[in-house]
Amino acid sequence: MKKLLAIVLLLCLVCHSAFAAGTLENLETRVVRIDNSGKFDIDVFVKVQNTGDAPVSLDDADIYLYDASGAVLEDSGIYSMYPPILQPGEVGYLTTRIYSVDAAVANAMSTYTINIKPEHSWLENVLHIAHEGTYAEVEYYSVSPIVTFTINNTSADTVWNLVTVTVVRSAEGKILAIDSNTIYDVGIPAGGTILYEMDLGSYNLEKWNEAGYTVGSVETYVYAPLD
Repeated sequence: MKKLLAIVLLLCLVCHSAFAAGTLENLETRVVRIDNSGKFDIDVFVKVQNTGDAPVSLDDADIYLYDASGAVLEDSGIYSMYPPILQPGEVGYLTTRIYSVDAAVANAMSTYTINIKPEHSWLENVLHIAHEGTYAEVEYYSVSPIVTFTINNTSADTVWNLVTVTVVRSAEGKILAIDSNTIYDVGIPAGGTILYEMDLGSYNLEKWNEAGYTVGSVETYVYAPLD
């Protein structure tokens, strides 16, 4: 009887550990070639969701670009996720840029694969900060795409070194860019509010317009790292 009980308890522990794990499910991928005077940069955007029942982070994501015959043209990796930890059900983004790819290689790209490796043991915890992000195209010396963050610290403590993230989508819903900044050496006291502008770059706006895209929406995140 004792032996049977021990086996049952062991099975319960195994089942619990199997189910109590975060999982990064790829919801959306976009790979974009950007012509830079004969060389190409290749942007990779991945939207992921934690479909497990425990927090999860990113170990890395291996990217392979293939030609029509299945030969590997380029490979790269992603080692960052925004936000860096996802609770069950939460959504985040992975992004990387492959620089200075020869035109012949970039134009031969036919398919790709992205293998995502989640991380369960080392988790970089963050505090999500209440905010509102608004988009506008503002004319300075040229027209710049600007996201203005109104950031409210509703916690009981001062927060420092906030990370701001913007996901830009076209009017058709395609991901155009994912940009992040850290606001170093700036603290918001409990109950305080600041305004912060993220300039996405007039050059990028020109490239989007040349490709026939207009900005349709932005999705924003603000969080502070926790010790």
